[in-house]
Amino acid sequence: AEGSTSAIHSTRKYIKITNTDIEIINKCTKFLDKNLVFYTIVEQVPKNPKYKKIYNISIAESNNCYTLLKTLGDKFQCRDQEFYHNLQLGSSTTTRNIPLTQDVYWLIGVFEGEGSIDLELDKNGYYNPVVSFKNTKNKIVDKFVKTLYSLNISWHVTRYNDDNPNHKEEIQIRTRGLKRCDTFLKHLSSMFQVSHYRSRAELLHEFCRSRLEKNQQEPYSENEHLIYRKLR
Repeated sequence: AEGSTSAIHSTRKYIKITNTDIEIINKCTKFLDKNLVFYTIVEQVPKNPKYKKIYNISIAESNNCYTLLKTLGDKFQCRDQEFYHNLQLGSSTTTRNIPLTQDVYWLIGVFEGEGSIDLELDKNGYYNPVVSFKNTKNKIVDKFVKTLYSLNISWHVTRYNDDNPNHKEEIQIRTRGLKRCDTFLKHLSSMFQVSHYRSRAELLHEFCRSRLEKNQQEPYSENEHLIYRKLR
């Protein structure tokens, strides 16, 4: 979800992983250390204090890039050909002819990169649980919805285009409503690795269970209002 590649020439090749969450960065570096993939980390501190610090993991040189891609193996289905091509490593033979598979742990990983868990307040004063994910890669979206389908989780897909020809089409997957979000969170809330996502998932799941256990016409409880404030 958050990876990119560059190859300046045949000897200077890079894989970069960027995120603003130090917990995600630490989990990435732990994986790289375990698999003897060498890297450097650079921190970018924005001038505007409203913006978060950005962490960049850079994996340089062909042998390190190749080690990482081989270690990922058939788990790296959606962007493997793109990475091998951009890094001038030939083409991947691991996943070239393998159909996309459902993978809950993969889904958690990409979701923690580009997903969101929210409780929206509509104009009529009703709270609406929403779990959403955005990406511009069709194969990532296909694998994401295939995994949702395997868990009997409903979703809706919306495609967005703007007038800028340099911008890619953005695809958004949304699971909305008490029952749908309850199903999503029942399967996945305990699997989140990053505390920010895990705490938001637990709060939204608590809200869904609370509302589903009572008559929907009942007014919101103080705890339900509190959950909304915590998720804002």
